[in-house]
Amino acid sequence: MNNFVVDGQPVAKGRPRFARVGRAVWTYGPAKTVSYEQQVSWAAKAAMLGASPLLGPLELCVTLYMQIPVSFSKIKRARAIAGDLRPTSKLTW
Repeated sequence: MNNFVVDGQPVAKGRPRFARVGRAVWTYGPAKTVSYEQQVSWAAKAAMLGASPLLGPLELCVTLYMQIPVSFSKIKRARAIAGDLRPTSKLTW
């Protein structure tokens, strides 16, 4: 089993954007999304140590560690540290 860590705050996948160039349409993602996907890719490649890509059914386990917002009150911050209060929306508290 290969494990790897991606440092930094997780980034939600942004919606694709489209640009017309002449008669063609180009699709591109937000810079923040592209940068984070590249960071995850590098971490995964480093963990695989040059092994060939995996084939067949795979199992993926993801653990995210989120920062507690500075706007939280002392009570809310204590509940988050204790694990009683969890993030409830897409990659934010």
